Amino acid sequence: MQNWIKQESRARCHPNRLWVPCDRNRDYMPFLPCVQDLFNYLAEDYASTKGWCDFNHLAASIEPLKKVDENATKSFQLIDKPDVGVRLAFFFTIYRDFTFFERMFGHLYSRNHYYLIHIDPSGSTLEFENDIRSLANRYFNVYVAEDVRIVYGASTASILLTRAMAWFLEYATGWDYFVPLTGSDYPLLPLRRIEKIFAFQNPPMPFVMAWTPGTSTHIFRLGITHPFFTEDADIVKSIDAVTDERGKVLGAVPMEYRSSNFGPPVTCNNKQSFYHFDNRANKSGSPMDTQWLFPRDKLPGRGRAYAEEDYSGASTTPSSDGVFRVWKKSDPATTGAYDKLSVEYIIKSIEGKKYYHFFKHMLLGSEEHYYVSLLYNYPRTKSFVQTLSSQIVWNTWEKGHWEQSSGFQTHTHFLSMAEWQIIKGFSKRGMMFARKFSTSKNQDLIDKIDNYILLNSSTDAGIYWPGFYYVDITTPGKQWKTIYRKNITMKNRRIWEYKGSLEDYLNLNKRDPTDDSNTNQSK
Repeated sequence: MQNWIKQESRARCHPNRLWVPCDRNRDYMPFLPCVQDLFNYLAEDYASTKGWCDFNHLAASIEPLKKVDENATKSFQLIDKPDVGVRLAFFFTIYRDFTFFERMFGHLYSRNHYYLIHIDPSGSTLEFENDIRSLANRYFNVYVAEDVRIVYGASTASILLTRAMAWFLEYATGWDYFVPLTGSDYPLLPLRRIEKIFAFQNPPMPFVMAWTPGTSTHIFRLGITHPFFTEDADIVKSIDAVTDERGKVLGAVPMEYRSSNFGPPVTCNNKQSFYHFDNRANKSGSPMDTQWLFPRDKLPGRGRAYAEEDYSGASTTPSSDGVFRVWKKSDPATTGAYDKLSVEYIIKSIEGKKYYHFFKHMLLGSEEHYYVSLLYNYPRTKSFVQTLSSQIVWNTWEKGHWEQSSGFQTHTHFLSMAEWQIIKGFSKRGMMFARKFSTSKNQDLIDKIDNYILLNSSTDAGIYWPGFYYVDITTPGKQWKTIYRKNITMKNRRIWEYKGSLEDYLNLNKRDPTDDSNTNQSK
């Protein structure tokens, strides 16, 4: 193992141009930062590949956040279910723009929920920290944490999120959903409608949508079964905004090549960076290429997990433990909602621990693959994460304003007034949040969202959340078409036999979309 570590440490890989081959012509070891830490990370990958690691051991447990206001635990012990039917544990990761955060927070605050605000200890000013602590002191259920330093491109966002889940699981009680948000998210639904959707979903499920052909099937059948999803111009725009960037057949590009990206965060001696190695690339197909969690493509040099569901294993090199797992992609899951059972699975299960210890060393986009791959491969949640109902946030890499000029070219864009119709459609169909916003970039759009949606007592936000409408996504295609045509024939016959007008028939079971008092709506 020591010889292998020395050999891998000689590689010099470009920090953000991940397609550029690594240079092994010179000895770069004298230039390594935090040498012992990097050696330990490589040793852990080697041991996992060899099957030496016991994920039942206490050392494999996921450590909760440590630097959390000490009174948070005492306050987060509510037992009785609130009248809204659900208690949310909000977790904010922020480092700047207090004016924007205060505005966003104001739309989401309620005495019924928990609020933990994480401030980046190395990316925030003292003035910003004081403003946040002053805001938290106004409320009995709002507290501050200042623990994990964020390194963009490295896996620190995923590490922070998972350790926050572990903290809520160990130190808070009475909550139903863990809801992480970033400092550039903004709600597209009033809190009362957000609560209603979570309370309605039974059984509780994680709101993080996988980019899969199964999700595309749900979108197609949703529009056929409930035509207003293809007739309302705003909703159509919102669905097109998803498929135009992610593919008409979602999941056609799962980015499985990212599975070989290894770049642990480097934080010793107040450093704040990462270091890129290529030890996980299956460049030779040997067991010492340490992409150990997912079955690998057999073709050497491609360096990627296998993204097809070939459970026979005929097309793959097995994972280190022989378990077949499918690599999946989602929007950044640092904005999402995770029901308590899913959080327990992520934190406590052997499988969840394996994913954490694999993805904590991943370079670039770990939060776009970690949680959704785990939940897709989990039988309890696999079906739900392949529905439009599970989509909770809209990010765009093509529309709006893009400002990134160096480093990884993967930043999502700031939204603009040009996206207003899309945002209206997202709001109608229950998209809870969108990104990116800031006080300086799109104040006019924030004002419009407030006036038209969040402060509008007659808003139609959320009434067309797909989860309110039954869609058969399990019946195979040809059989589903036969059943659908039969149902249409029977429906037309019932309309013909009904003695009243067509308008009266269609309105028999119509509900008031502005009625927020009843969370037990019938599908």
